[in-house]
Amino acid sequence: MAEIKINNNEDKQPEQPSEQRPPAEERQQQGRASETPGPAPAPAAEAAPSEALTPEKIAELMEKAAERDDFYDKFLRAKAEMINYQKRIQRDKENMADFAVIEIARGWIPVLDDLDRALNAAKDDRHAKHFIKGIKLIEAQLYKVLEDKGIKAMQTAGQVFDPSMHEAVAIDAKSDKPDNTIVDEITRGYVYKDKVVRPAKVRVAKKS
Repeated sequence: MAEIKINNNEDKQPEQPSEQRPPAEERQQQGRASETPGPAPAPAAEAAPSEALTPEKIAELMEKAAERDDFYDKFLRAKAEMINYQKRIQRDKENMADFAVIEIARGWIPVLDDLDRALNAAKDDRHAKHFIKGIKLIEAQLYKVLEDKGIKAMQTAGQVFDPSMHEAVAIDAKSDKPDNTIVDEITRGYVYKDKVVRPAKVRVAKKS
């Protein structure tokens, strides 16, 4: 009896073709696609439209500008007052120093007057030659002290009489010099800077 062969291939399912792996670039794209997307960025807020310049707003701005100008004006005034105050303080200090020097000089000047009188009285005395020389040295030292402090003797001879600097104690009606010209100096005057320490006592020409 012949063998009957049973074909078992029908029971077998056909083999599935092996799945080919996609290239690396495709895998990366698939991986990125598989990721869960995050929340979409919120749209940028639109800028608020600028506020319209109403008459009330313009009036408010003008008022603020006026306040600003007023504050600036007050600042300038305060600054000017401070500068003037500093100048006044400095001027007062200088005046105090000047007056101190003048007061010292007023104490020395009478001593010089006495020396001048002593020298004039001893001019005709031949025996007083050495005495006069010594006195003159003292007088020169005193004058130098005054000059070092800025105090100078007035030059009055031939000058026009100035009541702010000179004191007329005598009138010379016979002088051939013009009227109001100083003919002679009786007592020397002194000045310190632009201040009169002591006015010069003078004789003035006056024909009428």
